[in-house]
Amino acid sequence: MSYWADPDLQKFGDEIIKKYCPERGIAKYGFIFKSGKAKIPAKSVKVPVLLRDLGGTEANFLVIVNESAWAELGREEKEPVILHEILHCQVKTKDDGTNVYEIVDHDFEDFHKTFELFPAWQSTIKLMLKEVEQRQKDRAKERTKLRKKG
Repeated sequence: MSYWADPDLQKFGDEIIKKYCPERGIAKYGFIFKSGKAKIPAKSVKVPVLLRDLGGTEANFLVIVNESAWAELGREEKEPVILHEILHCQVKTKDDGTNVYEIVDHDFEDFHKTFELFPAWQSTIKLMLKEVEQRQKDRAKERTKLRKKG
């Protein structure tokens, strides 16, 4: 498995932010490809401060896009995938004016916003709902294992 930056993907992601959610532009985003197969087309992650401090990236968030899944999507399917991942990225401003960057779980309001903007996106939303269900099951299993150990 390997990761790489792609200028076209970065430009595409920046356009999605500007077009659909300019308020999220307060953060810096990196859009990168990942090789290999995946169950989901993309995933958002928060960039650790240490990585930014070491000069690895200026981004606060990375949207990691599975190259093989991306290649199968048309533009009308790519836009909502990227938008959905951006909606996971949240910036909160503290009272002292500093920003806190975090990844938030799936929010059904976000699904609704994405569906409103992209009504033809039902099949992708169904895939993401399956992903949500699987993550919830995985987390429940993990909590059960932790309880048994403790």
